[in-house]
Amino acid sequence: MLYRLHVLLLGILWGFGLIQAADDFSDIDFLMEDYPPLNFVRDGENIGVTVEILQEIFNELNQPMPDLEVVPWMRGYHLVQSDKKVILLTMARTSSRENLVQWIGPLFTSRHLLVSYEGSGIKTYDVLVQKTEVIGAIKLDVTLASLQKHHYPENKIDLLQRASQLLDLLRPDRLKLISISENSFNELLKINNLLVDDFNVVAVTNHTQGYISASHAVDAQQIIRLQKALDRITERHLTILKSYGLKL
Repeated sequence: MLYRLHVLLLGILWGFGLIQAADDFSDIDFLMEDYPPLNFVRDGENIGVTVEILQEIFNELNQPMPDLEVVPWMRGYHLVQSDKKVILLTMARTSSRENLVQWIGPLFTSRHLLVSYEGSGIKTYDVLVQKTEVIGAIKLDVTLASLQKHHYPENKIDLLQRASQLLDLLRPDRLKLISISENSFNELLKINNLLVDDFNVVAVTNHTQGYISASHAVDAQQIIRLQKALDRITERHLTILKSYGLKL
């Protein structure tokens, strides 16, 4: 009799543990890249489109907003594919990444641009045909993947660590072209008080949608709860996008 009661109690506790796992997100490491306007740091505060959307998701769940650790993109990209419980802001969903992670979204749509500086002599550039110029791109970034998709020569791609480096290096003695998302390009212009007239968008190489990504170690029920909460906050979601000049 005591044995049966012991087994029953263990079953009840185990079942309660499963419910807790789905309700509680404290066992997950939440990471973000410093990549304006999506998720970035300003005056010591984590802000941006996906940070605000994540806050609304947790408001909807009546849960405290998790702490976000800022990491370099390459580190976050590798960790979200590890056996650790990780959620990463923000990742473009592509066919090559489809099975690497779990997805929560979509959050927004983004165009990938090739940008040059005014006076570079480049007005248009077709990456399928013209393969002469060195193009600056961020390591493992989806805009780099857009170049690779078009079989742009690797020895003609200058890999950088951060989006903030791209505009710094766009000058006559360094780079004539960079690959960057439209959202990030517009935000970097604002942050650095630069004029759009000083640059030329010479090509659009791709369109993607941004998502919150999660490692496969994260419980599927937690992903479902986050997705359902996102689906319920459509009006707030669209308001955030509008405030940043983005679209779903």
